[in-house]
Amino acid sequence: MQPLKSSQGPPEDVVEKLFGPEVIPVPFLEDAASYDLLHVIIKQSRTAHKHLWMVKSLIPVGSLQSLVEDTQDNKLNFVHSIDHISKLSSDFQHEETRAINGFSKYIQVTIKDVNKKIVLFVLNPGDITLRHDLPWLPVKNIYVIYEVFHCSFLHLMVTEGKERKELKLNQSTPIAFSYLKFSVSSKGVLGQQKNMAKAKLPRGTLWGRKSSLTAMEEATCNPPRKCKSSEPTYKGHNPFSNHSKTFTVNWPFRSCSDPNTSVSNYSKQDKHAMSLPLLPTASSDSDTEDDTA
Repeated sequence: MQPLKSSQGPPEDVVEKLFGPEVIPVPFLEDAASYDLLHVIIKQSRTAHKHLWMVKSLIPVGSLQSLVEDTQDNKLNFVHSIDHISKLSSDFQHEETRAINGFSKYIQVTIKDVNKKIVLFVLNPGDITLRHDLPWLPVKNIYVIYEVFHCSFLHLMVTEGKERKELKLNQSTPIAFSYLKFSVSSKGVLGQQKNMAKAKLPRGTLWGRKSSLTAMEEATCNPPRKCKSSEPTYKGHNPFSNHSKTFTVNWPFRSCSDPNTSVSNYSKQDKHAMSLPLLPTASSDSDTEDDTA
């Protein structure tokens, strides 16, 4: 049996049955630690490989605390509390058979001990200023993660003919999250929260690897600031990253509706068990394609 290094797992409806339609799957398990509570995601523009046009991808850039100006001593006063909801439901199992590139693949997923953490906070316009030395500034918006789903065990197995590959994680791993979107001024000052109805990520959103950000930091930062992240990594791509694309990996699985799919899902009560953070009135600004961040 070979280790499974990169794969896309259950279709999008499985993620919705597990956590609800507004939850985003962590796109890469290797970068899972970058999608924890109060971590920030930005939208970065770059030139697509072998193409002349610019494409936009979402990239994790670290915790909000690490991105704030050091002169702001009370930069975490906006956090009211962090709630932990343990063991949302029983173990989850999913299996299906897909025909991919003319080959039949049998996919099995087992998830155990799903927990949810949610942070309650208030961010008023002007409360926070981002560090001016951040290599990805300026941006128009940032996404702040306020809700994270972890599992203590994940087992993904893909069988094709006589060949079988698997990915097994025995540690607490973020597998899905929810976010809030905030505007950012040209001087790096955090502004209004965007209307969530218009801030929803579209289907087919591109996700970049954290390694692309590390390369950017190494090219711009000066000693003695350390550019290398000390966060733990999880080898392999997230099997829940079903509606995302990537620049570097051609997914072996395509999201599709399969009549052979069988799902043992959580109860409706667990599916919608999501608290909302305490927040100022959301801005009515539209989330258009012109928002580069």
